[in-house]
Amino acid sequence: MKHRLKRLNRGIVLGILVVIAFVIYLAVDNAMFKSKEKDEIEKVISGFVNDAAQACVYTGSTTDKDSILSFYERQAEAGCKDALNKYWDHSEALEKYNEASLFGEYYTTKDDIVQEITPLRDYMDYGYDTPSAMPYYSAIDCTTTIESIKRNGAGATAIITVRYDAVGNGVPILVGPIGVDYIEAGSGSQTSTSESYRIELYKQDGEWKIVGSTWN
Repeated sequence: MKHRLKRLNRGIVLGILVVIAFVIYLAVDNAMFKSKEKDEIEKVISGFVNDAAQACVYTGSTTDKDSILSFYERQAEAGCKDALNKYWDHSEALEKYNEASLFGEYYTTKDDIVQEITPLRDYMDYGYDTPSAMPYYSAIDCTTTIESIKRNGAGATAIITVRYDAVGNGVPILVGPIGVDYIEAGSGSQTSTSESYRIELYKQDGEWKIVGSTWN
């Protein structure tokens, strides 16, 4: 009986030690992962956010409604697609997850955003009384902050906050991490808006790419 208890106690102790060792391993592994990959991941996410937002900055006549609409349809849409092609990629694993999700959680994919922004001008509000009331960005600065990052299998999950400091008129549209979004530009003075997102990334051919996103 005493031998059995000793063996049982020894087994429990060994089991606890294995669990502790595994927890320590995961903590160390994640810390090493963050120190090695965080800067590169941040560069990819902030690169997309900035490039897509800058593509929506309008420098033409602010009283010419047709000019603003044409800008969104041609220049802004093309610039946003360029940003998508540069920083995003497809993930079969994520697409299968979306299809099999039982709890309604869905990650926006590259294809979703491409379909959403064609044509981009369709998201503009045509109900403005005067041409001078059309919304636009004359300038926009984006500050991306990585709140947390962790390894996710062969990829990574990043929680980010993006602060948009915009100048322009009304509430124009831009393309952000979850697709077409409406960020206030105010009326002549800078307006700040912050949004939080969860970003999924995979490392493909030695480069990190965004493969999915959702609100956080």
